Formats: sequence, C-alpha cells, structure tokens
Amino acid sequence: MSPLRFDSLLSLVGPHLRKETTRLKEPISEGQRLAITLRYLASGDNQTSVAILQETCEALGSVLQPIYLEAPESDRWLQITNEFWNMRNYPNRIDGKHVTIQTPPNSGS
Repeated sequence: MSPLRFDSLLSLVGPHLRKETTRLKEPISEGQRLAITLRYLASGDNQTSVAILQETCEALGSVLQPIYLEAPESDRWLQITNEFWNMRNYPNRIDGKHVTIQTPPNSGS
C-alpha cells in the first residue's frame, strides 16, 4: 500500500481509532493501530493484539461499508434470489433438508 493510500485510509478511520491519553499510559496511535491491522490482514501473521485488530476492523467496516458496499433495495434482493435459483437450481435456504458436509482430506477433525 502506498503512503498516500495509507494516509487517505487513516484520514477516514483515524477518528474511530483515537484513544484518550491517561495518567497511566499513552495509547497506541491511530496510524500504528491501522498499520498493525493491515499487516495482520495482509499476511495472516500471529494475532499479537486481539483488541487492536477487532477495534480497527470494526472501524474499517463502519467507515468503508457505506462507501464501497451499498445494500441492495428489496426488489434487487428478489432479483438476486431468482438469479441464484436459475443458475444453481437451488433455493437461497436449505429449508429443513439434510446436508452432508465432508471435510477435505488431511484437514484435521
């Protein structure tokens, strides 16, 4: 990610990540929180700080969702349902049917 794109994203979610400084400690900056989260999401590395990741992902979702992922209107949902049925001959719900799920080989329990 370019520094310009990082700064642009930080300007959107930074206010949602801001923490108050207390007498006991100084919080991790908004930029550091975002950098830690983006690194984890990009690499799948060890999750060293669950709180930072969760808060930052929630802020990213709440800020970016209205910009990039508009919810369809109700008639569009019906069109999507019909397209799914026509393409797959399968309803958008299981409706009490028994579905067998098999794990892939060598995937554990």
